[in-house]
Amino acid sequence: MLSRTWKLGAAPATNAGAETVAPPFFDESNAAEIVWQDQYSVQTPEGEAVFGGLFPRQIDEQLRVQGQTRPEPVLSMTLRMPENRRLAPNPNPAPGPAWASVTNVLAANGQNFTTIEFLEFYVAVDDELVDSTDLIIDLGTLSEDAFAIDSLGLPSGLGDLDREVDPPRIWSNVDDIGLWGTGCEADPGTRIYSLGDVAANCTRNNGLEDSEDLNQNGVLDDEERFFRYTVEIGDPTGPYFVREASEIDGGRFRLYRVPLRRPDHSERVSDADLQNVRHLRLTAVSDSDTELILARVRFLGSRWLKRGSSGVVEGLTDTMTVAGLETPVEVGPISTLDARYQPPPGVTDQVANQSDQVSVSPSSAPSSGPKSTCSTLRPPETSSPTADCGSGPSASTAHGASAADRCASSSSSAKTSATTTCTRPSSRRYRRVRRAKSCGGHGYRK
Repeated sequence: MLSRTWKLGAAPATNAGAETVAPPFFDESNAAEIVWQDQYSVQTPEGEAVFGGLFPRQIDEQLRVQGQTRPEPVLSMTLRMPENRRLAPNPNPAPGPAWASVTNVLAANGQNFTTIEFLEFYVAVDDELVDSTDLIIDLGTLSEDAFAIDSLGLPSGLGDLDREVDPPRIWSNVDDIGLWGTGCEADPGTRIYSLGDVAANCTRNNGLEDSEDLNQNGVLDDEERFFRYTVEIGDPTGPYFVREASEIDGGRFRLYRVPLRRPDHSERVSDADLQNVRHLRLTAVSDSDTELILARVRFLGSRWLKRGSSGVVEGLTDTMTVAGLETPVEVGPISTLDARYQPPPGVTDQVANQSDQVSVSPSSAPSSGPKSTCSTLRPPETSSPTADCGSGPSASTAHGASAADRCASSSSSAKTSATTTCTRPSSRRYRRVRRAKSCGGHGYRK
């Protein structure tokens, strides 16, 4: 969550999948000003105080850390409406919510996300502004053409590859001229700026080589192929909301878990594109000036490999086709961070890897296990005992830490003896009969 890993993002080309929260278009008339920082200073009666990382318990009181506890980096984002921008304010903004985007390069040449199931993060917003603040998350290959506003209030550099050294050569301090002509200049003698100071993200005189060329191929790549997820922060009934966490400065952290294979919108992508994920873009949308704090942003996956993008009637993988209907079966984590989780008797929070006990780095260690979630199943369809796929809209069960290293079962539509096939990374397959008490030990037959 270091601020230097985030760059000013491109304007989303469409509001598809986010029509209920986003403006109908993204341009300079409704562009907000955004400042992102992992450290900032605040003036107090005792003098200037520096703030930055938060201890795990400040984010979530249910987090348990093995070993030495250290502050974790968080990202503070300050959003100002067009009429309140410090640089080139717009006295006549378009009606409706304003927006601003930042982009993180996950892998310049793409990363395989086929074993990644969820994006999990905490976000905190002031309680008075939580209902008017939302996040639009785009994951995939995104445009490098950052949307910046110059000192005259006009879009700058659109369609051009903006970089301080053009053509590329050895960069030096004399080349630190900045991008986009925003009229913003950093102070080389200042390492930590006050909260919301636009100089914190200025490209001029910041001591860094700035460029829009995220993959360093010398070409402006403006093609967009992405999966989109819309997080309504103020809606506790939303599909991604898990629960509330610790309070902080008039607000409260909220935990969200986003299933990557159920996007709200897909822009020119299919599941195959999860093999080549490059960027993560966050677009904050709000009706008023606001501040957000993002913490513990991480991708969650499974050590089990899927046999394919779609399953068969016997329930081998994540979907089944029954009577012409697709039945999604999701396998993901559940732990003491989830309100509905109850660990097995005698199982407490513990480190999952013994080597973590001597590590100087803190590691979160909640009691956890696999969770299988099924939907749209109807009688007389049956399932394995470890996946309670009832006839209602959805049902899920979880197993404790003792089962975490075994297998996550999927449902079967067979009327008699339901079976589950798990594929280990070594490609060995194990078959479990319905009478087995667990996914390990004597319950398996090769």
